[in-house]
Amino acid sequence: MNYYKVLNKQIFFSENYSIIPIRYEDRFSIMKWRNDQIYHLRQNKPLTVENQEKYFQRNFIGYKDTVELKAKRRKKFEQEFLESLEKHRKFMGKKISDKDIIENYKSFTSEIPD
Repeated sequence: MNYYKVLNKQIFFSENYSIIPIRYEDRFSIMKWRNDQIYHLRQNKPLTVENQEKYFQRNFIGYKDTVELKAKRRKKFEQEFLESLEKHRKFMGKKISDKDIIENYKSFTSEIPD
């Protein structure tokens, strides 16, 4: 089972029931359940194995977090940082020191999920 940092415990019990976070191995059972109820869920077409894999990769970072996906996220964060730096330079009308750039970058990249 995966571990969710935001939960103080991973399994919740109440009388005869238990609740656990969605697991990667549950993805196809969820797909089948959704496809069996397609009308009620207002899906316009059945989910496929490919759709379900993409959904879990996109929405459940850490399940199948590849080096490629991490690199894409880092690149996106770096691009956002550079854009914000450029806006800051235009707004301030002056150059920012290399030291300030490095400190801003460290602060900005500390927000990147592992």
